[in-house]
Amino acid sequence: MSSYPYAVDWADAHLSAVLWTSHGGQETGRALAAVLLGAADPAGRLPQTWYRGEDSLPHPLDYDIIKAGWTYQYHRSAPLYPFGHGLSYADFTYRDLRLFSPVLVQEGAVDVSVTLANTGTRSGSEVVQLYVRAVGTRYEAPGSGSRTSARCGSNQGTAGR
Repeated sequence: MSSYPYAVDWADAHLSAVLWTSHGGQETGRALAAVLLGAADPAGRLPQTWYRGEDSLPHPLDYDIIKAGWTYQYHRSAPLYPFGHGLSYADFTYRDLRLFSPVLVQEGAVDVSVTLANTGTRSGSEVVQLYVRAVGTRYEAPGSGSRTSARCGSNQGTAGR
């Protein structure tokens, strides 16, 4: 339980999972127990990027966030766990991704659809996330950024759009 990410590259190499939560309310202990005992699906997603270690980060006094790569949007090394990462007891597959607007114009919208199938043996929920990036800009644009997400619940063996 913490407010910030940790350098857990050792744990990633030796453990099958890491359960993390931020500071919650009075029911946090019960919620964690339900996840650990398998009564609840740990379907949360990270609200920050977890880097591989301090050596991949810029010097703390380098305040140029673009050049130094301080944020997940500009960081050039592969993170240990990216923004939005998370595991579940259920298994999901994505298929039939459709992009109805191949080019996004200024102030425009893009319609996207995907079929999400629960191929596992347990019911669960998945957070479908959409990331976009700017190409051909006159300035150094972020590598990618989260634009939208939706939590989709699904019983085992079912699929939906």
